[in-house]
Amino acid sequence: MHRIAETQEHLSSINVDYDPGMKIGIMVEVPTIVFSLDEVCKLVDFFSVGTNDLSQYLFAADRCNEFISPLANPRHPAFLRVLNTIVKTARKHDRWVGICGDMASNVRNLPLLGGLGLDEISVVASELLPILNKVKYQKQSDCREMLEKALTCETAYDVERLLDESMQSSPDETLLSAELVTIDADCDTKAEAIKHMVDELFVAGRTDNPQKLEETIWMREGDSTTGLGHGFAIPHCKTDAVSASSIVIAKLKKPVEWGSVDGNPVNTVIMLAMNERDRGNTHLKVFSTLARRLMHEDFRDRIADAPDENALYAFVAGELDMDISEAGPQ
Repeated sequence: MHRIAETQEHLSSINVDYDPGMKIGIMVEVPTIVFSLDEVCKLVDFFSVGTNDLSQYLFAADRCNEFISPLANPRHPAFLRVLNTIVKTARKHDRWVGICGDMASNVRNLPLLGGLGLDEISVVASELLPILNKVKYQKQSDCREMLEKALTCETAYDVERLLDESMQSSPDETLLSAELVTIDADCDTKAEAIKHMVDELFVAGRTDNPQKLEETIWMREGDSTTGLGHGFAIPHCKTDAVSASSIVIAKLKKPVEWGSVDGNPVNTVIMLAMNERDRGNTHLKVFSTLARRLMHEDFRDRIADAPDENALYAFVAGELDMDISEAGPQ
């Protein structure tokens, strides 16, 4: 603060304008600041927690050393307790607090960060869309409950298990939504069609590992063709690369070769990406439902004639909901 006062005096002496009421903030990146926050709050207006440096100094694990960097795990209960202390102390003094670093840019950590009650989460541009899409499904009360449980854990592994449980499909994250339906998708090949649909899940915030998801789809394609005939293909997989079991539909602008059982090219692709923690056999239910429905010309015509994404979504969602419900538990 002495340096800031000196700089302000210097600017005044040379007649350079500045805002005397400008807000002053600091980065929280070393443990000593954490345990001096009551005093520091008297001097500054806001804090930004740099999770990369703070975690490596807290755990004495150089993040540039590949052999020990994993020890600086931001999901470790000890680190979460430190973050909780920072936010609570800042709030006590009515100070703004944000967070940045790798922890903030990982969509998997959103329940923990939401539970902290931060003012801002700073993320890298490439992760912005997945995080924005995921945020809309987060409830503050649920996040706080998740954090409280994580704070009582003994190891980072225990916190990971809590996060795994929280990533089960919620009522808001239904199998199919209008944002996962595309009409006139511009794809020239089977590979482009699959990538297009994986990208749709990434943009919707349902996968933070599109490469793994795409690889899993292709592994399944290697077993047998998913081109079921009549111009339809149903690529599918069960994987932990999706946060919620999802259906993606793409009506292609022009048919593409798929190696279908009837030898015809495909013009409609319905991709099933099921979360591996699904315990209700949803994967098999949905696949068998679609396979049965595709045998009926009326069903195929309704999909072909759907005028827009919303109409196609409403039709398929209604058909699946009715048939799966009637099938009952398996």
